[in-house]
Amino acid sequence: MEITSFKEIISATTNSTKKIKCIWWVNIGVDEVWKNNTQNLLPQLTNIKNKSVVNRTELISLLLADSQDIVILREPIPKEISNHYKLLGFKMPEILLVSSHDEDPDLTVSDLILENSLILNSIRQLTLQYEVLLIPYAVTCKEEEIARLTGCKLIGATANLTAWVNSKVNARLIAKEINANYTEGYICENIIQVKEAIFKLTRANCNNRIVVKDAYGASGKGLFIIESQSALDYFLAMLDRKSNENKKIEVIVEKWYEKYLDINYQVFIGDDGTITYLSPKIQLMNNSIYIGSEYPIENMLDDKQKLLYEETAHKIGKYLYKKGYRGLASIDSIIASDGTIYPIIEINGRFSLSTYISFVPVKLGLDNYYRTKYFNVDKDITLSSLMEELIEKELIYLKEKGEGVIVYSFCEGKQSGSGRVFIMMVAKCREQLSYIQNMVDNIFD
Repeated sequence: MEITSFKEIISATTNSTKKIKCIWWVNIGVDEVWKNNTQNLLPQLTNIKNKSVVNRTELISLLLADSQDIVILREPIPKEISNHYKLLGFKMPEILLVSSHDEDPDLTVSDLILENSLILNSIRQLTLQYEVLLIPYAVTCKEEEIARLTGCKLIGATANLTAWVNSKVNARLIAKEINANYTEGYICENIIQVKEAIFKLTRANCNNRIVVKDAYGASGKGLFIIESQSALDYFLAMLDRKSNENKKIEVIVEKWYEKYLDINYQVFIGDDGTITYLSPKIQLMNNSIYIGSEYPIENMLDDKQKLLYEETAHKIGKYLYKKGYRGLASIDSIIASDGTIYPIIEINGRFSLSTYISFVPVKLGLDNYYRTKYFNVDKDITLSSLMEELIEKELIYLKEKGEGVIVYSFCEGKQSGSGRVFIMMVAKCREQLSYIQNMVDNIFD
């Protein structure tokens, strides 16, 4: 049977006779909590000014919620987005607003919920009538506290197990445990082991590129690529400066693979052990940073490749279920330029940006092609001006046309290049999809 919504998957996790009420929020950026609990080898710089932009990514939750649900936001939905969604026939959820604390973007939406007794009481009251399911982007001790204070079921694993699953080191160990193909490389616990691993890989691969990864780090953070002698010299000098720290670290040193495709696929692990597989999407990358997705891609994979991904997803699901993990796992993989599939590069024990777009085709057409991409925008581009330009150039998605552009998240920049917009492009064929993207790219060039 075709699954038509994420809520359908989640609803199977409860046996309650009450009606289900889902409460969604996007506490993106919580990977900071996980990496703070381990010793990083690599510098992980954070752009403080960018945190407000990341926080505003919360609008993506509207793509999974329905009219019976609640979405918790820091700021109101821009009228341009809500009006467009209504024209498309999307059912809008109830919105609960928490104070945004713009002066302190380090506070996640979960922090703001915990500070807001009115919202906590409102959620608690709902449990008298509904089976309330709390569905954050990821689970940490903060979301566990919200569940405890409200008496609601939290969708996901425990905070400790979630942190364990999100480690790149543990993802590599899982790949070995389930006999999945994994990259050539080494797990290192100290600087001496890191140096030894680099020299082994350098000798074995004729000085080709090597990548060093901390256990935690998203969006290109906690990653260093050694692609030249000067880069190697710099990295070894950095290791020498740290050699007297004598601290245990968690690092992977591995061969760099030229890629044909970056692929993401996902599994949902139910309380009863049911494994639900979400089909793969292409990950669009820019210097190891995710910038968008493309799907469906079934016609880009042969039957053997499709089977490998589905079988690996179920193996991962069964392994994690035995570990006690519940909820969503989003897995990143690569198909190397020689056609070899490495199905587990990392496992995200949380939602990912591509999770939220998974069921848009159910609403807009299963036969269409979809591509998402985000752009950093200058302060002079407003949502209103962008929508006007898309309409003027006949790029905006119209239901009767069945093709075009949907703006599904927007944060206005306070300075040059500091804003961000998430665009979804829909077309009847890949050629038209590429044409639409070229037109969109020209707007932001």
